[in-house]
Amino acid sequence: MKRFNLNLVYYFVAIYEEGNLTYAADRLNISQPSLSANLKRLREEYRDVLFVRKSYTLEPTPFANELYPVLKQALKLVSHSLPSTKQFEPKECTNTFRIAAINISNCVLLPKILDNIQESAPNCVIEVVNIKEDMFADIREKKIDLVVDHSAAHPTLLSKIMWSDELCVVCSKEHSRIDNEMSLERYISERHVMLTHDNYRVNQLSDIHSPIFSKRIVARKLNSIRDFSDTIYGSDWIATVPKTVANTLFDKDKIKALALPFNYSAPSLSVFWHSNRNDDVTNQWLRSLFKQC
Repeated sequence: MKRFNLNLVYYFVAIYEEGNLTYAADRLNISQPSLSANLKRLREEYRDVLFVRKSYTLEPTPFANELYPVLKQALKLVSHSLPSTKQFEPKECTNTFRIAAINISNCVLLPKILDNIQESAPNCVIEVVNIKEDMFADIREKKIDLVVDHSAAHPTLLSKIMWSDELCVVCSKEHSRIDNEMSLERYISERHVMLTHDNYRVNQLSDIHSPIFSKRIVARKLNSIRDFSDTIYGSDWIATVPKTVANTLFDKDKIKALALPFNYSAPSLSVFWHSNRNDDVTNQWLRSLFKQC
């Protein structure tokens, strides 16, 4: 039986997950020339180029894509057979955690989680930053620890759903044309306040949720969900929001909250992370505080 250097498994997985020799070398705490030499050995062992350079990244070949789940599983089995060599103590943590989050999560998901992080790790720093169109590079390069966003937003990242909710229509209690029921015709003919923010999204509710949403007449676009209440109180405009948001932000004595007059796909939020952080004990702890709501 041919002997195989098991260190090559670590090198392959790191290169595959990082997509860049510099990042993989930093992750493995070895020099880039050393990693390049081991990549050459991997190519010789498997008689395949494994990774092809494209711009600033290394893209896996079809064979490397087949090989990755096998070697990843082997790496996990070896790791689980060893005694733990690193313990994470939240009370001693002084890390700065950077979380990129969609605006609406500040109302429905983040406040309690951020309180839990601060309580468990009182010496850490938490920085919440805005979502960008392409978060993959920032989270791969570990500039961002976690992303909180719509569940379908980042298909190349690992994720788990944290929150979902039904929608409702809110309008002023004094709205001149709406009583206690909303018809489809009325919904389409009224003027809407919409959430449009996070730098790159045109609107948070789209054809993904229902084709009706693209038919709305827009009266005002706001970049913060917290601005909705004052806008609705003083106008005949309406807004479509999750029930959690309606209950949290609006004075129930000033609004009507009505059921939507059509079927839709309920919005949901997920927490996302890169595969290169999947086995990182600190990132695992951070993810564990994101309990499903």
